[in-house]
Amino acid sequence: MKQRFVNVQGLRALAALLVLGLHVNVLEIRFTGNPFLNAFSPIGNWGVDLFFVISGFVMITSTWNDFGTPAISWRFFLRRLTRIYPPYLVILFPIALLYIVAPTMVNDAQAIKPNVIASFLMLPQAGFGLLVVGWTLVYEMFFYVVFALVLAANRRFCLPLMALWGVLTLIAGAIVRPMHNLYFATYTDSIMLEFIFGVGIGYVVATRRIPLVLPCLVLGIAGLVAADLWYVPFNAAHGLGGTLRFLCIGGPMTLFFAGVVGLETQYARTFPGWLIVIGNASYSLYLWHLPLGVFFGRLTGHPALLRNPVAHAAWLVLLTALVLGASILLYNLVERPLLKYFSGKLEPRPLKLPARAVTGQ
Repeated sequence: MKQRFVNVQGLRALAALLVLGLHVNVLEIRFTGNPFLNAFSPIGNWGVDLFFVISGFVMITSTWNDFGTPAISWRFFLRRLTRIYPPYLVILFPIALLYIVAPTMVNDAQAIKPNVIASFLMLPQAGFGLLVVGWTLVYEMFFYVVFALVLAANRRFCLPLMALWGVLTLIAGAIVRPMHNLYFATYTDSIMLEFIFGVGIGYVVATRRIPLVLPCLVLGIAGLVAADLWYVPFNAAHGLGGTLRFLCIGGPMTLFFAGVVGLETQYARTFPGWLIVIGNASYSLYLWHLPLGVFFGRLTGHPALLRNPVAHAAWLVLLTALVLGASILLYNLVERPLLKYFSGKLEPRPLKLPARAVTGQ
């Protein structure tokens, strides 16, 4: 099961591009005052939901044969730390230095100032951290903790334990929400269930075929369209926050994800190579796109310069192309070498036997 699913890499690219589209819209509003991409505001944010489903799927398929093995919880969590933290710290350190020297240059649009310690430790905070997209990594790290504990059990208990966690999350969320406690609110957020959805799809792929691949794909897309037309306005009108997000967005996204994976496993249909290239660099793209975009916007963005629709469109294309190109470059120059280095450090070293044992004497 430790195989590489090509379409999952394509879906990583799609998730990263959705988030990129959302933030390009934010940047054009900030630096040009003339938004073209307002439609991306709700839809782009759903790239996070896709990332969470992907994460659950990848965790179970990559550890399928590891359940119940000695010290697996610690080994798994250490692997995830060395996968997530090094590229994150590479971008976080310069942002932290900039925040110390010129605080108004970092997240100056939000009223709540970043918590530096919480940003480095990936802990919940009231506003956005030093790196805006870091809020999603808080949920990722908590999922890794839970999944590390589940790994210590026999594999047949995986789904029941994950389902139990999901039920407890919903119950605890309903109980602690009135307490307005930052940690309780974060770790009982129902968006956590999207990780469980991904684990479920991974379990199905590992044990049987995904049923009704094409209906899953169609229903998933239809559900996301319906969510855009119904859930977002309803959510805004009734102040529900994210309480229905795991169901109204995470549910259709899971069906869409299952359909795309099924296209590969059952019909040998995969995404084109250029999308896989972006998917491979999706973590670097996710980490770097907003700081790079802000830097580009400060250099080039000006309402008077971009009032012309053609010039505005050209600015958006150039911004997107530069961010994509720089992120792919950073993946190859920074993230990939770091991943290779730490993977080598964590690989078990071969046992050195005495010469007599080797020669059979």
